[in-house]
Amino acid sequence: MKGSVPERLSNAKARSAKFAVLVSSLPLRDQSLFRHQILESRCRAKAARSHRAGSSMELRGDYPYLHAAP
Repeated sequence: MKGSVPERLSNAKARSAKFAVLVSSLPLRDQSLFRHQILESRCRAKAARSHRAGSSMELRGDYPYLHAAP
C-alpha cells in the first residue's frame, strides 16, 4: 500500500526540500536554467492535460511564457 495522504504529502515536501537545497547549491546561471526547464515541463504537462480534456488553452495563448528565455 502507498501510505496515507498525510504521509505521502510529508514525503513529497521532504523530497521538494532536498531538491531545493540541491538546486540552490548550483551556480546562479544553472539555477535559472534549471528552474526555466522545470517551468516549461510543467506548462507542457498542463497543456497536454488540457488538450486531452478538449480544451484549446494553448491556442488561446494562455502560455506565452512557455518559450520565454530564462
